[in-house]
Amino acid sequence: MAHQTAPAVATVSRELLVAAETERDRLAAALHVAVGERDQALDRVERLAGRVAELADKLARALAERPTDRPVEPQPTPALDAPEDDGAIAASLRRFNTACLLTGTRYLAIVGGSPRYHEALRNGVDKRIDFRIVPGDVSRPPKFPDRTRVVIWGGTELDHSVSSAYPGAWVIPHRGITRFLDDLSRRINGG
Repeated sequence: MAHQTAPAVATVSRELLVAAETERDRLAAALHVAVGERDQALDRVERLAGRVAELADKLARALAERPTDRPVEPQPTPALDAPEDDGAIAASLRRFNTACLLTGTRYLAIVGGSPRYHEALRNGVDKRIDFRIVPGDVSRPPKFPDRTRVVIWGGTELDHSVSSAYPGAWVIPHRGITRFLDDLSRRINGG
């Protein structure tokens, strides 16, 4: 009787091993599908955020063109008083804020750029983002915590001691604020 039990135990052990391997393979395949679905969902969210920004711009334009009962004096926006179109800057700021918030990018330092653009950034960057600006001509570049993503505005003139203080920084080479923000948003989104 004991002699017959050993083959039965071996058979059951083989069956359990095969079942465990099958379950492992099934779980690995499910995990692979879940990761793919997550990536697709993130892509859909990014496209949706872009579409929402486009629709918000379209709505703002439509509301601005709508006749009103009383004349409204246009109010200057000093922060956005730049050679670029205010609406384009606002749209770029929305895309930038969306990219940061969707990817969890909460700590940024921009090195360089003009004072006029600095003001637009200070007024337009979402308050949930810890955002610092370093003028390109500062004599002693500040240090930032490791979690801070440092970005050098490469289209502006920087003192060499400033740019060399941040060796791992991203360099965005555009002079204008809209192209700078749009390229930075793509970089933050992994593009």
